[in-house]
Amino acid sequence: MGGDRFTLRTWFMMFVGFAITILFIMSSTALWRRNFRETILFLSLGAILAFLFYRKRLTVLAAGACALIVVNGGLTAVFHPSVVGILLTVASVVGLIFFCQRVGKQHPGVLPDDWQRVFDQPD
Repeated sequence: MGGDRFTLRTWFMMFVGFAITILFIMSSTALWRRNFRETILFLSLGAILAFLFYRKRLTVLAAGACALIVVNGGLTAVFHPSVVGILLTVASVVGLIFFCQRVGKQHPGVLPDDWQRVFDQPD
């Protein structure tokens, strides 16, 4: 039942969204290290991918980014607690709730079983 619910387009859009999120995280860490060439490279590559694939779906991208940070950063905050890690996890959970509500308001006719229609709608 779970395998037939994901289409190829959904997998691709989720993969691209997670790649964009990782590129933005890499650009912020490069900025922190004062490596400005890498910062510009990663930031521009992430922005180009976001423009190409998520032009009219930025709330979906933001919800996916918050989900990726909650999943990956949340485990780190539990096992290696720090103030910054816990604040980042809590902020990502709040952002995930906020952006999921925004996506629900933007697509009012989408039922929970048909959530993939958010990805399938044309640009």
